[in-house]
Amino acid sequence: MISALLKSARPAQWLKNLILFAPLIFAGVMTDTQNIISVIEAFSVFCLLSSGMYLFNDLIDKEKDKLHPLKKLRPIASGKLSSVSVAAFIATLFVGGFSWSWSLNYEFFIITVVFILFNLLYTVFLKHIVIIDVMSIGVSFVIRAYAGALVISVPTSKWLLINTLLLALFLGFGKDAMSYYYLKIKPRDIEKS
Repeated sequence: MISALLKSARPAQWLKNLILFAPLIFAGVMTDTQNIISVIEAFSVFCLLSSGMYLFNDLIDKEKDKLHPLKKLRPIASGKLSSVSVAAFIATLFVGGFSWSWSLNYEFFIITVVFILFNLLYTVFLKHIVIIDVMSIGVSFVIRAYAGALVISVPTSKWLLINTLLLALFLGFGKDAMSYYYLKIKPRDIEKS
């Protein structure tokens, strides 16, 4: 059960939270030990919260995922994890993440609440709207970058936020384009062989 919970928490996706380190680098304060520790803690908080959101997403999409050829193998959709145990784990991750963020500073705590509220909106509504879904992922990266600045109390560069958004949109639309390409091309290739 623990391995299934950890798999559903998607630790590979924690790489997205590395954007929290960008303000540390671009503000020129990466030699300050306390700032480094604060950003590492902020990174850990976002890992907890984002894992909670992935679990929530899988719980909400459980029935739909059962019909998907790959997603049906996920621990929640396949029935390896009960809804009650997943809900308890989500609550644990959120309580841990919010408590930790509160201990860092008030502004950082507020941005973590915004991050979760925005991702709840995305999971329930925004991900079902074409174009808006990818733009929402871009905004999620901007929130992370902004959080990285708030945790070490440095001014947020508008250029950092703009470039973060543009890079996230580029990757998001590129991923969608590749998915579309392979979904359209692969069946023809299979028919020819």
